[in-house]
Amino acid sequence: MMRFISIFIFICFFSCAEKNEEIRVPANTPIKLLTKSAQYTAGSEICITFSASKELLPYLVLKNALGTSVLKPVKDTNQLRFCVPPMYANKAGIMHWSLVLNSEEIEAGQISIAPDATTTFLETYFGPRQITAGKNDFSMLVNIPTDNYDNTLVNGTMVTVNREFEDEFHQFMVPISKSIAWKNINATEKSGRILVSALCRNTNSKQLTTIVYPAMPTDFEIGYQRDHTFADGNQIITLQTNKILDKYGNVVSDGTHVNFLIENQDGIFMSATGNTINGRAIARLLHPEEPITWTAKAFITGAARSNTIVVGFKASVEDYPINFDKDQRKLSIGPLLGFMQQKVTDGFSIQLSIKSEANIINEEEKLFTKDGKASYILDKNFYPSGTYNITIEAAGISKELLITLPNE
Repeated sequence: MMRFISIFIFICFFSCAEKNEEIRVPANTPIKLLTKSAQYTAGSEICITFSASKELLPYLVLKNALGTSVLKPVKDTNQLRFCVPPMYANKAGIMHWSLVLNSEEIEAGQISIAPDATTTFLETYFGPRQITAGKNDFSMLVNIPTDNYDNTLVNGTMVTVNREFEDEFHQFMVPISKSIAWKNINATEKSGRILVSALCRNTNSKQLTTIVYPAMPTDFEIGYQRDHTFADGNQIITLQTNKILDKYGNVVSDGTHVNFLIENQDGIFMSATGNTINGRAIARLLHPEEPITWTAKAFITGAARSNTIVVGFKASVEDYPINFDKDQRKLSIGPLLGFMQQKVTDGFSIQLSIKSEANIINEEEKLFTKDGKASYILDKNFYPSGTYNITIEAAGISKELLITLPNE
C-alpha cells in the first residue's frame, strides 16, 4: 500500500512542475514589431526586435533559399530580439519570417538582402575554343559575377566584354540576366586567334582565346615533277597540289589529308596520300618499269577535288637478249640496258611463264635483276625432259622461247 502512495505523490509532483514552467498566453496578446528596416546587404548584422511582455516566449521562423530555421529570442526588459545567423544573413534574396507563439503565427514579414557591392568575383567560361571561319560558327563567353558571399549580382549589372582580333579591338556592354552575362563571339572570315576578356566592377577576368580555323577546302589543282620521262622503275615522280584554300581565301590547316588516285591504261588503280604543309600536299611514287600512261587526280574526302592530269612514260629498255644452256638447264636474261645504255637498277622485275607441251606443267615465276641480269634453272626434279614454251616479259617487252630438255 505504501508503494502505491509513493508513486502517486511522485506523479503529482512532476505534473505540477511541468504546469508551472509552461506559460499559456492567448494568441491576441499584443506584440509589436520595432525593427523598421526591411532592406539589408549580405554580410551585415540582421536583428528583428519586438516589444512584448517579459513572460512571453515566442519563436521566430526563418525561410529562405537555404531552408527553414527556428530562432529563440534574447530577452531585454520588454523587448524580444532575434538575431539572424550569419549563414542566413549572407544569402542574398528574400528571407521570410514569421513570429510563432503557442503554435500560432502572430506576426509575419520579409526581408530583402542585396548582394555585397564592396567585393566582386568573376567566373568566366569560354568555348568552344576551336571554331571555323565564316558567318555561322561562334564561341560563347559566359560570365558569372558574385559577391564575397557567392551571391550572384542583381539583374542589370553591366559586364564589359573585350574582343581583339588582329589589332582590331571591340568592346561590348552586357547586362546580367538571371545570374549570368553572356555574349556570342562570332567567327571571322579570316583564320587566326580571337582574344577575349571581361570586366565587372573593377574585377577583371583572365585572357581567353579561341582559334578560328579555315573553313572547308575548295577545289584545287594538281601537277607533277620528274627528272625524266622514262619508265626505268628507279626515279621518283612527285605529284603535288597547288596551295589549297577555303572559300574565304584562308590556307587550309596543316595536316589536311589529300588522297591521290592513279589509274593506268589497263584500268589498274594505285593510290598515294599526302598531308598539307602550308596548304600544299605531295605524294611520291616510283616510275613504272614499262611504258605506260597514268591518269591522276586527287581529292579531300567530303570536301574538294582536283583536276585530272595525264602522265606518260616512255620505254627505258628497248630490247634484251635471252640465252638458254641445255647442259646446265639455265635460262639467262639480259643484260637489260636503259635509255643511256646503263644497266637497269638491281631489283628490276621480270615475269617468267613456263608451260610444258602437254600443259601438265604451268608455272609462273618472278625474277629480279642483279647487275642488270637475271637467270633461272629448270631443275630436273621438277622439269622432266620434254618441250617447254617459255614467255618472258620485262620492261613491257614480251618474248617467247621454245626449248627442249634432253633425257638424263
